[in-house]
Amino acid sequence: MSQPVTQFARARVCCFGGSVGVLVVALLLLVSCNRPPEVVVASVERRDLSASVSSNGRVEPIDPAVLRALFPTFVERVVAVEGQKVRAGELLLELDATEARAELARAQQELIAAEELLRSARAGGPPEQLARLESELRKAEAETTRLRQQQEALERLLARQAATEDEVARARLALEQAEADLHRLRQERDALAHQARVDRERAEQMIARAQSEIRSWQQKLRSARLTAPISGTVYSLPVKAGDYVRTGDLLAEVADLSRIRVRAFVDEPELGPLAVGQRVEITWEALPGRRWFGQTTQIPKQVVPRGTRSVGEVLCSIENPAGELLPNTNVYVRIVVEERSQVLVVPRPAVQEEGDQRFVFVVRDGRLERRMVRLGLASTQFYEIREGLQEGELVALPGAEPLAAGMRVTPRRQS
Repeated sequence: MSQPVTQFARARVCCFGGSVGVLVVALLLLVSCNRPPEVVVASVERRDLSASVSSNGRVEPIDPAVLRALFPTFVERVVAVEGQKVRAGELLLELDATEARAELARAQQELIAAEELLRSARAGGPPEQLARLESELRKAEAETTRLRQQQEALERLLARQAATEDEVARARLALEQAEADLHRLRQERDALAHQARVDRERAEQMIARAQSEIRSWQQKLRSARLTAPISGTVYSLPVKAGDYVRTGDLLAEVADLSRIRVRAFVDEPELGPLAVGQRVEITWEALPGRRWFGQTTQIPKQVVPRGTRSVGEVLCSIENPAGELLPNTNVYVRIVVEERSQVLVVPRPAVQEEGDQRFVFVVRDGRLERRMVRLGLASTQFYEIREGLQEGELVALPGAEPLAAGMRVTPRRQS
């Protein structure tokens, strides 16, 4: 009889306990329903604030030394490697200069021939020809003078009937022939002098051309042994031994990479606040966590298309002491357009707008108060508050529950 009674008592206790549990849950739900909703809040605080413009950019060397082939030939050997730091005068590569040496020798022979021609022209013509002509001229002049005197003497004798008409005629004919020979020789001398003047001009032109070619081929020969014109880093070396290069082909590029330039491509609407001398911060995906700093040096005067964008190209001078930023790499650029110290700020999501007005919800005595504010500087996370809030006040951040003036809330600090 005692066993059934015990089981009955246990059943009653269980029923009672279950009822109490249900009652507790119900009371908790009732309290929860009456509790004001939680909203995330943030303090109005003072911070150093900066406004910036962010974009992408490309690294460029400043005053690079670009070395190109001065004549078509083959690359004989390459000594340097890309990324190598070199001193001014250090050998980078050598070109095959066989043809250049042959062309230099030809130009030097042409110069010798032209100088010989010039000496001859300045003397009046070829020395042998000139000497022969001068000798013949002296003989012809003497013969003409003798024949003229002979004719004059015969004419006087003829007047005294001491000579015949036939003798005078023969003397006149001989004189005419001598004068003709003298005239011919003088014409030949004049022609030789004219030719000497022509040869002189031609020789001077030939000398100038030959000297120019010699200088050119000497320069090309020197360029066949390609050395670094400045101390720096070989950041481009697109050739290898055995390659054929044409005149103007790129052989190497050297620059001092301790200070580089970044060409930032800033979208047109963000160009307004930019100015020379603003602080610049560079990041590169290849080296995460690293930053490089500098300043803007040139603001664009025009907007140019870049893909689907309209951008201004802003030039920035960047310190790169370890030479890690390489030319032609793509980087991210942040240009600080304005900075202020210890200003009142609130998180950007706390500020709402209605038309051209800005407001926040301030948590005061457990209720939301709508407060108009005047904003100042803006960063990616915060707004500067010029008017409307005091340091230490709490502002509500939007969440799942719509905010409204007078609403009772349970504030929860932003984590």
